[in-house]
Amino acid sequence: MPDLDIAKLLSEAVTRLNDDEIGGAEASLRAVLDGGSAVPQAQMLMGVVRLRQKRPKDAEIMFRKVVTQQPDQPATLYYLGNALRDQGDHAAAVTSYRKALLARPAYQDAELALAASLRSLGELEEAKAIYRRIMARAPQSAEAASGLGAVLNELGEHAQAEKILAAALKFSAPSDLIAEIENNLGIAKMSERRFTEALPHFERAVALVPNHPGAAKNRARVLDYLNQPVRAADAYRRVLANAPLDLNTHLLLNELLHRSGQTAEMLRSYDEAGRTLPSSPVPHVAKGDQLLLMERPAEAAECYRRALRLKPDHLAAHIGLGRALNALGETEDALKGLEAAQKIFPNDPDFDTAFAYALIRAGDAGKALKFADRAIAMAPSHQAALAVLGLCYRAKGDGREEALNRYDSFVQVFDLEPPAGYDSMASFHDGLRVHLDDLHGRSKEFFSQTLRGGTRTVEDIFELHHPLRDLLKQRITEAIGRYIGTMPESSDHPFLSRRQSGVFRFSGSWSSRMSGGGHHVNHIHNGWISSVYYVDVPRIAADTNSHQGWLKFGEPSTDLGFRDAARRLVQPKPGRLVLFPSYLWHGTVPFHSDETRMTIAFDAVPFSKS
Repeated sequence: MPDLDIAKLLSEAVTRLNDDEIGGAEASLRAVLDGGSAVPQAQMLMGVVRLRQKRPKDAEIMFRKVVTQQPDQPATLYYLGNALRDQGDHAAAVTSYRKALLARPAYQDAELALAASLRSLGELEEAKAIYRRIMARAPQSAEAASGLGAVLNELGEHAQAEKILAAALKFSAPSDLIAEIENNLGIAKMSERRFTEALPHFERAVALVPNHPGAAKNRARVLDYLNQPVRAADAYRRVLANAPLDLNTHLLLNELLHRSGQTAEMLRSYDEAGRTLPSSPVPHVAKGDQLLLMERPAEAAECYRRALRLKPDHLAAHIGLGRALNALGETEDALKGLEAAQKIFPNDPDFDTAFAYALIRAGDAGKALKFADRAIAMAPSHQAALAVLGLCYRAKGDGREEALNRYDSFVQVFDLEPPAGYDSMASFHDGLRVHLDDLHGRSKEFFSQTLRGGTRTVEDIFELHHPLRDLLKQRITEAIGRYIGTMPESSDHPFLSRRQSGVFRFSGSWSSRMSGGGHHVNHIHNGWISSVYYVDVPRIAADTNSHQGWLKFGEPSTDLGFRDAARRLVQPKPGRLVLFPSYLWHGTVPFHSDETRMTIAFDAVPFSKS
């Protein structure tokens, strides 16, 4: 074999990499590495090739070989961080980027990558400091400005984000980075409910990068907020054209079609996704889920069966088919199907939870308890599993129901003080009511939610900023802090053990308005702490005998067979906030009055930086 000209091969590899000729670069490097030469530069470059080929694990292997020989080589440590990041291991990536920066301080690529991974881990303040440090040194860095603006948006500092991002649009940058700056600038304005101003930013971002997922979704959301249902529906469909399995966008589109009266178009997006991806069971399962919510179980069952023909071991399809058969009154067939599916899913908390519910419906609380216990052992904070566990205890007369649910102490009432600048909650509600009425005026109930006979807002109440909503959010945040502060220490109770540091975040918030027979069917939430805050209450709720419009706890959905099973009732009053565990069954007693009941509700979860 002739002697290799290693220097020439390495030079060729670098040139080909720079020209994006990945195959040619790989061939040059293989000639070096397959010849038995453990050349660190060749290994490092081969790692870069693997990154470009989207093979991050193989890239990691190559970079680690180099680090073994040259532990302080900053470029290799930086690329190793990228390989770890691309595998989703941001914590390990951060460690590698920090080592690169120890070896070469002010290594800007490593700083930018470190800040991005810190942002992914929720370490926003440190990410912000790094971006600011880069910009102090390189004021025209469009990438640092884009990252800083995104972090400021996540921190709620939208005015600062807007200032930095608007300036960054004047910097020289590639089109994909300009699109990201436009998207982040749109987010800053959307978060302050400046929807008309935000829209052009999202549209420019989509024009630059047509498949930009964030900008395309944000454009659709803003059009929805602006009450432009036809354009919003078209925008959601464009998102789905690029991401047919984006189930959240499917739901947003179909809720919009329902609210705007375009019922003939509902659920067609799932059919289109199924045609685009004919071998995927996911669109059929998702359509089945929505049909169940629309109380069309026979059609739902056929969707689940179609999914199972495509993928016989699809978990959600088995669970959905069981639910559909139960809704059709075919309880025995539902149980037989789930019994058979046990062999496929021997250790899955979602399956065990679904089986426990089916067994409760069939009256077999003993066997249901076995599956509920097993689900909790695998997933201690699984809210649906905790809810059915409580029902198993109740059906068996087991005192552990009270230990789990503690209706008297876990359900707490807070009558809030008026926000600063208001002498009473009544005067505060005068302005808040006008604002919420405007939001409700262009909405209706969501088919996927528990409200019956009323309307629900499209906007997330606490995600988007409005002066009155922000004032209420502050008062509610204070009350949640007091609620968490009263929780006793416990490492084994599924509700109390999630307290940890006591820091939380809102995971969704909305307003509901109902009158004359309106109510919420009994349900649970997938959170940690759930709530209801009363803005308007009908006068009939003052009747302590009929309890009309009252909040009830402990009574499950009617299909589970527990009748008149409420464990606690709470009287609604304007300015009253009720907090409780998300797994507690709750609903409202229907009321018969022309007056309005208006509430704000939210879920809160423990804040986790990861």
